[in-house]
Amino acid sequence: MKRFARPVLLLLAAALPLGVAAAAWHHAGPRSTRSSRAAALRQQLPAAPPLPEEGHEIEVRCERVAYGGLGIARTDAGATVMLSDHTVPGELVRALVTRRRRRHVEARTTAVLEPGPASVAPPWSELFASCGGCQLQRMAYAEQLATKRRWVIDAIARCPGGAAAVLSRASPAHASGAGHSATPAALAAAALEPIVRATVPSPKQTRYRNKATFFFAPSDSGLGLVVGSKAADDAGRVAEEADAVLASVAAWARRTALPSFDVRSGRRGEGALWQAVLRTAGAGAGGGAAPLVRVLHTEAPVNDGGTDLLVRLVADGVALGLASGRGNELPVAAHGAGREAGREEERRPVEEAPRRLALVDLYCGSGLFGVSLASTTSFASVLGLELGAEAVAAAEANAAANGVGALCRFEAADLAFSGRPPAGLAAALAPGGVDLAVVVDPPRAGLSGAMRGALRRSTCSVLVYVSCDAQTLGRDLAALCGAEGAGTAFRLARATPVDLTPHAARVETVCVLSRA
Repeated sequence: MKRFARPVLLLLAAALPLGVAAAAWHHAGPRSTRSSRAAALRQQLPAAPPLPEEGHEIEVRCERVAYGGLGIARTDAGATVMLSDHTVPGELVRALVTRRRRRHVEARTTAVLEPGPASVAPPWSELFASCGGCQLQRMAYAEQLATKRRWVIDAIARCPGGAAAVLSRASPAHASGAGHSATPAALAAAALEPIVRATVPSPKQTRYRNKATFFFAPSDSGLGLVVGSKAADDAGRVAEEADAVLASVAAWARRTALPSFDVRSGRRGEGALWQAVLRTAGAGAGGGAAPLVRVLHTEAPVNDGGTDLLVRLVADGVALGLASGRGNELPVAAHGAGREAGREEERRPVEEAPRRLALVDLYCGSGLFGVSLASTTSFASVLGLELGAEAVAAAEANAAANGVGALCRFEAADLAFSGRPPAGLAAALAPGGVDLAVVVDPPRAGLSGAMRGALRRSTCSVLVYVSCDAQTLGRDLAALCGAEGAGTAFRLARATPVDLTPHAARVETVCVLSRA
């Protein structure tokens, strides 16, 4: 039972000089008068710094890394430069300007002229250029943790409405640290400093991935597996348990006569073999199965279901899926891929809360939180809601396997509703006379507006929000904690970033909210 570490979105926030101009439009009069006054105001505003031309090379020093992995720098004239992935704060780089925007330019780093204080050699240099999940590879791990904490603070503080929601609980001491002329976002960031804890590190910085996707492609030695344009045996990121499986599948692929779709050619419709997806579960997850997954041609017939999944076998906690190149991708089960780093931090908030009689686990997946909490915390009942029937069945099986089947109940419900809440959810959030704690673990799109409203109107006194996207977390906290809206606002008690994916520009966050 693990959470699936999902990819995150890019956060690019900038302050715009709109204050003076906005005031001029009030009672401005006829259009000609408004135009002349606007022109006069534009002349009073400071001129925007000149932007470098596309195709020009510039030398800039990276100031920070934004959410999503892009470096932020400024030219000598003050123009903002968005650098490509894999830049470290403090580095002096030469970069090629690839695109001009209204207020900034985008540039691709071509050379590092001076390293930064936190610059390190990447652990997987042969995959560095093509690795889509290794944007922070060249950054020391301690700096990665600090950067991810800063992303969480900035995402909450810069979200429209988030600053006001946070400042409502800030003490004068917190706000004064940002200075008298600070913006609301800066004041909110200062107020968040004591609330957002240090990032919980991953116990492993390499070999930590328990899900990886490889592609079949021709190689010099025959048919094999690749990631990007490199052989899979160069990856070095998947858990050690998967090594033997990778070697076995690559050897089988070289022996088989089945053609492959070559991911490097971009022609997906040609070939029978496309992907190999590996997952590792916990110790003993494979039960008494053989230590290696043996994939033989005669054992991998194409199924006659709705996908192109060829075979999925499990052995010693390693799940292998092979997908052909003629249809849908391998379906991903609701079992997450989060590892040890997040478990304790995600379980502790409810365990530390005053004992609740009822727990509602929304977006419960296969029951990670509901079953874990039912096994370790005194609850009279646990209700888990999830969209898919397959996930509900898996959660029921997990509850039974952990001896809490009688305590837990799981139901299918569409939690992405936009109007009236589903009947099961409405009853769960207003049980009547029962003290209630709620855990939400939404996808990266976050909570719908209707769900945020339902939570504010609920009788829940402790809400634990597990986020996989800092940007939507900031939006949701602004709505849950703000003064506007029906029901009773929550209060952000603490937030803890959790690093489930070292070297990737992603961060999970566990927030504990109580009633304001």
